[in-house]
Amino acid sequence: MKLRWFYAIAWLPLALLIGVQLYARQFDAWGRWASAPLFLLPVILSAVLGIVGIVICRREAGTGRGLAAAATATLAAAIPALWFVMRVLAA
Repeated sequence: MKLRWFYAIAWLPLALLIGVQLYARQFDAWGRWASAPLFLLPVILSAVLGIVGIVICRREAGTGRGLAAAATATLAAAIPALWFVMRVLAA
């Protein structure tokens, strides 16, 4: 199964999160509060791609090839969702 599309878009949530953080950093306290919904897109996309990545990793573990690349892409996709969970738990 060709998984190049997953490897290519797995980095998108992380890039979006970094972009949103840089954008929100330019505002003061009320502006950051108002820009909070922008963080939902990378987090939701990260959760979806993380679940897809787990399924792909389970499938690749059975074949024995491509597991390292699938696991790396899944971890990269899951970072924004993990960041969000840690921020919620810290509050």
